[in-house]
Amino acid sequence: MRSLICVILCIALCLSFSMFSSAEQDVDLSVFETIGETVYFGHYEQDNDIANGKEPIKWTVIDVNNGKCLLLSEKVLASKPFNNTLKEDITWENCSLRVWLNDDFFQTAFSSNEREVILLSQVDNSETQDLSTISRGGSNNTEDSLFILSYTEAKTFFDSRLLNRATASNVVYQDRKNSASYFNNEYAGYWLRSPGYKSTDQLFIVPFQPFGVLSNPITFNWCGVRPALWIDLNSLKTNPDILNLSKENIIEGYSNVLEDDMLSLQLDALNWDGEGKKGALIDLRDINWKMWLPEGFVADELTEADIEDNYIGYYLRDNDIIAVQYSDNSTSLAEWQKELTNRGFMIEGLYNLNGSEAVLYRDEDADTMTASVLDGKGKLLEVTFYPYSSISEEADSVISSIQQEASKKRLSGAAGSSKRTSGSKEATDVVPTAASQEEAYQEMVDTYKAGKYEDSYSYYEQAKGYQDVDKYGNLLKARLCFDLKLKDSEIETLEKAIVNDIDFADSKDVLVCNSKMAHFYLLGYWRTSNGMHGYEVRSDWYSNTTVPAIPKSGDYYTIMDGTYWSYFDGKWDDRVAQYKFTPISKSKMEMYSYQAKQSYTFSKIR
Repeated sequence: MRSLICVILCIALCLSFSMFSSAEQDVDLSVFETIGETVYFGHYEQDNDIANGKEPIKWTVIDVNNGKCLLLSEKVLASKPFNNTLKEDITWENCSLRVWLNDDFFQTAFSSNEREVILLSQVDNSETQDLSTISRGGSNNTEDSLFILSYTEAKTFFDSRLLNRATASNVVYQDRKNSASYFNNEYAGYWLRSPGYKSTDQLFIVPFQPFGVLSNPITFNWCGVRPALWIDLNSLKTNPDILNLSKENIIEGYSNVLEDDMLSLQLDALNWDGEGKKGALIDLRDINWKMWLPEGFVADELTEADIEDNYIGYYLRDNDIIAVQYSDNSTSLAEWQKELTNRGFMIEGLYNLNGSEAVLYRDEDADTMTASVLDGKGKLLEVTFYPYSSISEEADSVISSIQQEASKKRLSGAAGSSKRTSGSKEATDVVPTAASQEEAYQEMVDTYKAGKYEDSYSYYEQAKGYQDVDKYGNLLKARLCFDLKLKDSEIETLEKAIVNDIDFADSKDVLVCNSKMAHFYLLGYWRTSNGMHGYEVRSDWYSNTTVPAIPKSGDYYTIMDGTYWSYFDGKWDDRVAQYKFTPISKSKMEMYSYQAKQSYTFSKIR
């Protein structure tokens, strides 16, 4: 039987070394060529249920021009700050949101084949794109695979349709439903790439108006992201299978077998109770792939001939076999599928396996099933099962567990870089790990600066005791104090520690990043140097000031990212931005009044 498996796999893998010419096929692209139609393209986590995989992204065609179409996501797919730090004159060219869209999102949401049909577009950021009365003008043009709309583009495309009214994905809604009125069951607000009226502001779509915008500080992390991209229609005609990969084809029927934490790369083993299924999540030999191996399968020693045939694993259990090969691959998955079909294999379909492209095919005569998975590095992973008819359920479970380890990619280079890279997929359901304490420290710093605080906290746990890691730990605990369920006494201790190192990293921003931290920083009585204005915060959370405020805006308040919001009980959606706090030192801060449109410098007197 081993020789039969070897023959089958060798035939398949020999094919993968060949280059194939793809004949142009007729594909109905009318839906991509019709403004107002909706299409599915790419996959991204949206329903907040990681266990069932990513969901297909639904787009609206908003423009068609010279063999290309402009797509706008139907939903708000993420909530991100326009820029991670509050600086003056940040534009689309140099903001962190542009980096995230063209790097993390680009790699996560689209397969390598899909990325090939996304055009690297010239994005107009001139003054003609900023015709809002509250915008302050244009900036340099950029080249981007993904971008967000400008004010002028939004005005043009939205005037004749209610496309400005976008709902949030469930991931975004669950994350932000208690922190902003811009996310609820009916609508969600989102960034535009046009600058706002202040040097630290950016324009933002107000979805509950026919067409309205606000000017918000660039660090507001609850503002939504609604990506846009240009598709090359000619590339779709010559690569029709790309559309098959974009359909809702995450493998069905396996979720009832897998546990929710099955795909965690931290697990060394997983036992399944109830149905008698047991096994372990194993590392495949010398490569960055893992898969679940059912209990009872034992690794057979590989011979020199096996290694020459690209075997990296051969597992036996009585008469059952799981064979794994890993080889160079010079063709696309779509071409690979066509060649397999020509050779008589039965194609089960193209799939997205935990973020990686895969084709499943069967040899009914030999009673085998094989999963071929591309890894984004010119390599092909092949896992074959025999006899499939008797181990199909376990085989399906193994297939659905195949996963590539998360890459430890760091943000580097200019924020405006628009270079495409194929890269490996990053698993969105993986807790990041590092090889050493030093590496964990560097990853902690990099992910913190990128605004990935949950990932940064994981690295912090691994880097404890290294250099000034505790200072970053304080900042992370402060930002994640609600998620970590910290007590008020613990938050107060954090505030004191951060104040003592107020010039470290972004400590000043952290001191007012949420209502808990801001409460302990602002607690006491503050006064301007001329004695004209005062500001008081009491331990019972009562606050009072003589600085001008927008009248009749509420009896309650909260603070988020330094902004003081007032609202009436039960009227959170109608809240009003009153003030903006900027800490300067332990006992000195700046307070901006949105009513007076001016800043006041306060000193703490007690």
